[in-house]
Amino acid sequence: SIMIVAGERVVTRLRNALYRSMLSQEISFFDNTQSGELVSRLGSDTALLQTATSKSLSGATIAFIRICVSLSLMFWISPKLAGLTIGMTVSIFIPSIPFGKFLGSLSKRYQDLLGKAQTRSTEALGSMRTVQSFAAEDREAARYEDIVGDPDSFKYWKPDNKNTIYRIGFWRSVVQSGFVTFIFGAGFVALYGILWYGFKLVLDGEITIGDLTAFNAYIIQIGLGLGEVSSNLAEVMHAQGACGRVFELLERIPAIPSLLKNEKNISVKRMETDIENFDTAPEHTKLIKPQSMEGTVCFENVSFAYQSRMDIPVLR
Repeated sequence: SIMIVAGERVVTRLRNALYRSMLSQEISFFDNTQSGELVSRLGSDTALLQTATSKSLSGATIAFIRICVSLSLMFWISPKLAGLTIGMTVSIFIPSIPFGKFLGSLSKRYQDLLGKAQTRSTEALGSMRTVQSFAAEDREAARYEDIVGDPDSFKYWKPDNKNTIYRIGFWRSVVQSGFVTFIFGAGFVALYGILWYGFKLVLDGEITIGDLTAFNAYIIQIGLGLGEVSSNLAEVMHAQGACGRVFELLERIPAIPSLLKNEKNISVKRMETDIENFDTAPEHTKLIKPQSMEGTVCFENVSFAYQSRMDIPVLR
């Protein structure tokens, strides 16, 4: 429960910081970024990070510690068998690295498409009067299905090459299943190989049958630990795809300074204090704040246009 509460605290801070970062961006950012995509970052992406921080990372860490302890006891029983076990373990994990990287890239693409689908659904549901006025229900459903995909239109479940959520999710499930199956299968092959060598050492008189029995018990612990590590790492890879986009928004510096955020993410009250002390304020937060102001405002030789629409002047 401590790890779950810690994960909840981390993700709550992350959501607040992410929302504050979004609010501090300039208008052109919102012109180029759909609101549904931003809502998806606040919702589904942070939920994946919460699962990774509260459950997956802790589970993988505990399993890894159990593996290390079992290996230490195995070295105490028989250094030869322990060396063979480590060699088998390394030979299993090295080929699994490409699986993890590919799974992470698929998860990032999956979350990006999920954000686009949420954008289209938010646009349609937020303006249902307009949709029904133009009898565009079928058109909006087709637009949404164009991103999500239709599994009933594919024979034998295998999707086509169109970039949809169903297609990415299909291959992500296949890769994840292959990743876990490879770890378990290779682990059992290694187990039988180690048993064969262990019985050879027993026949040679280097270890006793009791030592081999204890050694096998530790091997089972390592096998269970490898299974937990592989499944939890798969969840972490899913969260890694969402993490990149979330932290990209967190670290984005707005083109127009805002009182809501600075590069150290200090509070608004502290921010106002820094701006009053103009010389000590960060460069991109040095906003000019007059000592006094009257109600009469006059613009002279002022022009302005949003960065995303430079051809449309707002002020002349």
